[in-house]
Amino acid sequence: MYAAETDKLPTPSRRSFFLLAAGAAGGLGLAASAGAARADILEAARGGIRSIGTYDPAASRTGLDFTTREAFEAVEDHLDGGPPLDVDNYAGMLGWQSSYVLQAQLQMYLAHRDVHFLDRFIERADAILAMRDSELGRTDYRGLSLNGWPRVWSGFTEPVHTPVETGMIARPMAWFARVVLQTPMLASDQRFRNRAEVYAEASIDALDIHEEQWGELPNGGGIYSFTKGSPYPYDGIECAYNMNHTLGSTALHLAALTGEPSYADKVRRMCRLLESDLDSAPGGAYTWSYQWSGSWGYRGWSPEDEVSENTPEHQPGNTRPEDFSHGALSMEFVAQAQQDGIAFTGRDVRAFAHTFNNAIVETDYGLDVTRFIDGTGEIRAEGRDASAAGAWACLYRHNRAIIPVTQTLYDQFAFTTNPARTSTMLCGISQLNRAAALGRPHPGGPFPPRP
Repeated sequence: MYAAETDKLPTPSRRSFFLLAAGAAGGLGLAASAGAARADILEAARGGIRSIGTYDPAASRTGLDFTTREAFEAVEDHLDGGPPLDVDNYAGMLGWQSSYVLQAQLQMYLAHRDVHFLDRFIERADAILAMRDSELGRTDYRGLSLNGWPRVWSGFTEPVHTPVETGMIARPMAWFARVVLQTPMLASDQRFRNRAEVYAEASIDALDIHEEQWGELPNGGGIYSFTKGSPYPYDGIECAYNMNHTLGSTALHLAALTGEPSYADKVRRMCRLLESDLDSAPGGAYTWSYQWSGSWGYRGWSPEDEVSENTPEHQPGNTRPEDFSHGALSMEFVAQAQQDGIAFTGRDVRAFAHTFNNAIVETDYGLDVTRFIDGTGEIRAEGRDASAAGAWACLYRHNRAIIPVTQTLYDQFAFTTNPARTSTMLCGISQLNRAAALGRPHPGGPFPPRP
């Protein structure tokens, strides 16, 4: 959709980075007393106070401390082995359930340094790789059999690869490869090293699927779009911010692994575009729109614009703020981009962290979150948005309220009967474990066995 601002950089060779990576060092119905704690947490969170007290498991409904391995395993057991390993992505199962479980296993390894979690990751990741079209002998709507996981959208019969779901699935694989190949103890283990190389190559292949959908903008930004004529409801328009950022997270980890400039350039351009849409909000927070304000999705379009074949007209445009649950995907991207020194400052990340506070509200049953990050929109039933709160804990160093607030939210909505929500919450609990682990030393000596 956009003319390239600069010539495209060459795609890296498939295994050019493994020797480089191998030598890299370093790793990467509540009790009454609980109601009073919620009010304290809410007041502190809105005020941006760092020291706000603690969530008390003894006064909670579940009795779980969601920063612990025990809580993770309790919710994992509730999933009962799900989501299934032998499923494709035609209904979005891999993109919106299995990917969260993958992310959760890796984050639990980073929290506890127990290779049990890497073994669990490998079991699921290998099953996901076996579900690629290239392995199943399937083709997408164009007749291409690619190394990816297409989806069949409601109202259509043919599968299509979309940037958001490819990114959801590939990003934990790229991150696994980064962790293993940059951790000497893991890289020296042939099994872990072999799987890391396989997942790195799979991530590169997955990212390559969407190269023709990438556009570079005159303002230095960059964005993915849905291919016009593809079997997606809003073909032809630019992807929403969070949809871009899942592939952005994949590119971040590949940039660290390979040193290939094209990956870091994509990340930098995505960040520059988001920065252009940031608005200041009370409490030192940021807000931004779901769609880039220069996109067709934001502005809307008419048949005369010839934007989309499947939706010839869309008026008015979607100018709403980003929502709380999808915004969590952007926060993981932003936090890693800042940590890797590619984009954003510590002050920016602090503002993003306080965005979390905008959505926190008190209800008749306890804390919940509004649909949108600016505190507007409905409160959707049964923790539909609150399940994503744990993903915001990647910003906890800049907003300590995130941890007890999320624990309070999870105590209310844990053990939901919705598998997708449980998978999201499992990933959030793993992030809480990781945040807590950063405040205590990792066990010395050999990796501890699972109890």
